[in-house]
Amino acid sequence: MTEPVSLAKTVELDDPGQRGGLEIENRVVERIAATAAAEIDAVSGPPRRVLGASIGRIDSPPRASARIVAGRASVHLQVCVRWPHGIRTVCQQVRDHVTERVTTFTGLPVTAVDITVAALSDVSTPTGPRVV
Repeated sequence: MTEPVSLAKTVELDDPGQRGGLEIENRVVERIAATAAAEIDAVSGPPRRVLGASIGRIDSPPRASARIVAGRASVHLQVCVRWPHGIRTVCQQVRDHVTERVTTFTGLPVTAVDITVAALSDVSTPTGPRVV
């Protein structure tokens, strides 16, 4: 009789720190930041504007841009704050939450979260598509 042959190979792996690197793209941080900002109740994305008139939905997600330099992330958000929430309070909540989420999910320290409040929306303003 012949001996059974093992098909499994034993492979020794290098130390995890020497196997390669992980590069996180700016757009990954942008998506995480926009999603984290949208998790705050009083925040939505700013409506699109054409010639100064708002068009589209007010409940769109916040817009985010991010930049990673030397292993540190900076984020810029454009948001709409719902009235009657305080802008300073909401912006601080967004800043804290975005910083926590980006750091947790990517491991990158966040050096700045700049927020532009592009609009204020009234809770009674309809958020669905306009019917003409």
